[in-house]
Order: sequence, then structure tokens, then C-alpha cells
Amino acid sequence: MRAELHGLPSRRFRVRVPAAATNCAAVAQLDRAALVSSKPCRRAPEPFNPRRPFREGVIHVYLRFISAEIHPESRVEAGVFVAAFGLYESGRLPDYEAERLDEIIHWFGLNLKRPSRFRRSTRPCSPDRAVCWFRPTAREHLARIHEMVAILEENDVLIWRIKAQKVGCIVYEDEHQVVAEPWADTRW
Repeated sequence: MRAELHGLPSRRFRVRVPAAATNCAAVAQLDRAALVSSKPCRRAPEPFNPRRPFREGVIHVYLRFISAEIHPESRVEAGVFVAAFGLYESGRLPDYEAERLDEIIHWFGLNLKRPSRFRRSTRPCSPDRAVCWFRPTAREHLARIHEMVAILEENDVLIWRIKAQKVGCIVYEDEHQVVAEPWADTRW
């Protein structure tokens, strides 16, 4: 320290500090010397990151919108379409909301395929126990569902959104939805 104050080169930092310099000036000179270092910076090695195959490790999460009503055949909570049809047919909606709900239902009729199966069994008398789930990639469909949910909730029909990775035995699927028959021990 004493050698630095008298203007002699320091062995530790190899920076010349004038004898009359204050501590702040010495620190500033040290910072400038560190910036103008003659040694090139060495990059840290990048961590090993092998590319994984396409879709490996992707978790599928499905979305379902349910009401408090229990569907008699599937024995689980009824979906948003059952609640929407019930409210629409009840006549309790104002005209502008009934018209908007009719437009949304009509849009779904055109843009969402009706599933060909609602049960695992091939017997004709077995009940339709499967329920529909949206894929998270069906963004436009989910936006319309949120509009429908807003109309239902304004008219005192509660709707819950649930997410699940395991929905049961899948009996039908397309690009926007999955239809699955829930297992007996399934709880969402």
C-alpha cells in the first residue's frame, strides 16, 4: 500500500497510482485498468444440451368448462354447452344476449366437429359416458367459449374451468378437442 502512494508500481495490481491521489481516484484508475486488460476474456463453456426429439417430454393439458349440474348419462358435471342450451331455451335472456349466444352456438356448429363416438363400448344400448375437452391449441374456440361463459355468468349460471392431464379413455379426438370416457376414480 505504501509503495502505491509514493508512485511506485504495485506488484499486486501493476497500476501506477500517484502519491496525491484519493481513494476514489485510485479505484477509478483500477477500474480503467481492468477494462483495458491485455488478456482476452475466455468464454465459459456452454452446458451440454442435447436436442430432444420432437414432442418428447411435452405435457398435454386439456381444458373443460363445467357447470354445477350433473349430466345424467356421464354422471359428471355437465359442460358449458348443456348450460348454454338450458339458459337459451329458458327464455330468461335479454334479446341482445340471446342473439349473441345464438351466434356463438351457430359458430361452434360450423367450426367444431361433432364427435362420432361418446362411449368405449360398441353395444348400441350402452350409455354415452364420454365428455369433451378442449385442446389448449384451439385458441379461437377457447376465445368463443370465454364469450359464452361471460354471458352465462352475467345471468347467474356459474361455470368453472378445469385443467387435466389425464382425462380418461380417449374415444375420439380431432385438432380442437378430445372426447374421453372418465375412469371410475377420476377426480378433477
